[in-house]
Amino acid sequence: MAKPPVPEKPAQPKEEKGAVVVAPVRTPEPRLVPAPLDVGREALVQPSPSPIPKPAPEFTQAPQPSAQRLDIAFAGVEEIVDGDVFKVRGQIQNNTPDPIREVAIMATFYDVAGKTVCSQSTMLRGGAAIAARRAEPFELTVTDASRIRRYKLRAHAVADK
Repeated sequence: MAKPPVPEKPAQPKEEKGAVVVAPVRTPEPRLVPAPLDVGREALVQPSPSPIPKPAPEFTQAPQPSAQRLDIAFAGVEEIVDGDVFKVRGQIQNNTPDPIREVAIMATFYDVAGKTVCSQSTMLRGGAAIAARRAEPFELTVTDASRIRRYKLRAHAVADK
């Protein structure tokens, strides 16, 4: 246990005529003194109200355009081989009572073993729409004609309703 510090005698200031002299003052070092316990007092503690459960947020999906099969078909399709260039050309026919737009034609080309050689896609020239009951021409061109044995055409369009 440490001994309490012994207070020192303050230094005596020297007095000179007409001068004020300040002597250093030494203060005891601060120390923690335990506070007495409050025995016999009561404290009223109010319970906090139980939290009210918040309902889980409801997520709703934005309405999605319904994907429906459009009555569109390929017509007058022909293949042209010119050296190593393979062309597929024809018409895409809109058989619906409404115009269609954003018409895309996709082709997948296969070799003798049925493996994909390449895929190609195109939009109608200038992003043209196809009026109801009308057709528009298309053309796809790929190289590697010697490897191509068959192909598959698909089309995608958006109906104007």
